[in-house]
Amino acid sequence: MEQENPKIEQHEQRPGGIGIPGEVAYNCFLTQTEKILFGYLQNLDRTSKHCWASNEYLGKLVGGVVPRVISRALKNLQNYSYITIELIPSRQGTSRVIAINPEYTIIYKPLVNTYFEYANELEATPLYELLSTMINKIVEVHAPGQTSPAENEAGQTSPEGRTISSTNINIDLNSRDQRR
Repeated sequence: MEQENPKIEQHEQRPGGIGIPGEVAYNCFLTQTEKILFGYLQNLDRTSKHCWASNEYLGKLVGGVVPRVISRALKNLQNYSYITIELIPSRQGTSRVIAINPEYTIIYKPLVNTYFEYANELEATPLYELLSTMINKIVEVHAPGQTSPAENEAGQTSPEGRTISSTNINIDLNSRDQRR
């Protein structure tokens, strides 16, 4: 009679390796824990049912992080429009569903483009300042509960039917020359 190896079974139930997209990796306001958590959330969200994992489970995935830290990390990822969190009434009380915001790649496209355009030209401090300014403007425009801009050049539409834009973030990139 062959016995099952509980370690193998446990490993098969865990999400595999993670990838952290540039839209998240280059956000200087996110902690490393938040960036890693986002990578795991992407893996867990790959079904139509999204992610129902508890803070305790997510904390174990991230590497022994306590649930309180996961709760703050989820709130921060939501504040920066990377994820959505929905509370759904259930028989046991309330269940939480975490989903990756399908618009985050469009919202943060200017951040990634700027990073690659100026990463080799600017010293670390001016690049950090430039990215910080961009992120603050992105958050102002795309804060949870706010609507996306009415029009954009590409005319892209979100899954919810809203028009979305990455062109409404205007930063004076010429001022970078004055910082040198």
